[in-house]
Amino acid sequence: MVNYSILKECFVSYYIEGSNMKVIRYSCFTLLVILFLILCSACSENLTSDKAKQLVLAETKYPLKKIGSIEISQSPEQGILITKDKMQDYIKLLSNKLILMDIRGIGSDGSEYYDVKLTDEGKKYVIKENRENNKLIIDVLLGEMIFDKIINIRKDNDKEGYNVNYLDEISRMTPFGACLIDRTEYERSVRLTLHKGKWQIDKN
Repeated sequence: MVNYSILKECFVSYYIEGSNMKVIRYSCFTLLVILFLILCSACSENLTSDKAKQLVLAETKYPLKKIGSIEISQSPEQGILITKDKMQDYIKLLSNKLILMDIRGIGSDGSEYYDVKLTDEGKKYVIKENRENNKLIIDVLLGEMIFDKIINIRKDNDKEGYNVNYLDEISRMTPFGACLIDRTEYERSVRLTLHKGKWQIDKN
């Protein structure tokens, strides 16, 4: 004879255990969703060096041209004044056969005037000529600037965003660059802000 009391007890026990499993499963699912949202929030709010580098590289079209300038004579008869602080640069250019330089005269104050012109080798690196205030200024290629590394990321205290400092370095230096550049790394800065969950460079 079937013992209905035992069957009833087993059914009730199974129902309660099944309900508990559903509660446990629901709790685990809810916990996973919460953890996922926290991780997504952290990833979107915290600015990493890799993300900052990615944004800088996307915004700046590397390599960049590094350009310098020198003054040369407009004509052999019209010499240019070379000050003492600039003389060393001209001597380097002369030694590297990028310019020709001949003294044209000495002023009443002892200043020296020179006829300066580019050699055929020097002309290879000319970007453009500028005539300013009766002077002939030549823009020359010194080298190419490429991204080096992120050096600092700091939170902006006044606004929502980060200030990022990074280094550019000069590569493929030209002979003019070797004569006129006294450093190969240049520090830059940019401000990044979070807009609609995405980091972007603040151009304001």
